[in-house]
Amino acid sequence: MKKEEQELQEKYMEMKMIEEQMKEIHKQGQAVEQQLMELINANQSLEDFKKTEKGKEILVPISSGVFAKAELSENSSFLVNVGSDTVVEKDIDSTKELMEKQIEELKGLHEKVNMQMQKLAIHASGIEQELKEMASKIQ
Repeated sequence: MKKEEQELQEKYMEMKMIEEQMKEIHKQGQAVEQQLMELINANQSLEDFKKTEKGKEILVPISSGVFAKAELSENSSFLVNVGSDTVVEKDIDSTKELMEKQIEELKGLHEKVNMQMQKLAIHASGIEQELKEMASKIQ
């Protein structure tokens, strides 16, 4: 009987570890989803920006919920961080293309995260069934 109880306890611990992994992957999925939505919104904002006339007063975000008023002097190019603290000037179309690539990459990452979650859920379901069977034998 001791061996069966130990095996049951080990399966239970395995189940708990899988649950923790699922929580972490869920958090990652939410973070990726949030980044994806921000990029999609920013990409749409580029189109709106393109239509805004030079000299028009706009609100520039400083942080969440904090904006500064500014006058638009240029509406056809952007300064884009391309990594390693390097900023380059890009036109709207190039900037949109860059953002669309990032959106596709994030969609792919989101899909991978979802697939991981599904695999873990299937594995957890199998372990849960094993636990039920093992528990019924002990009783």
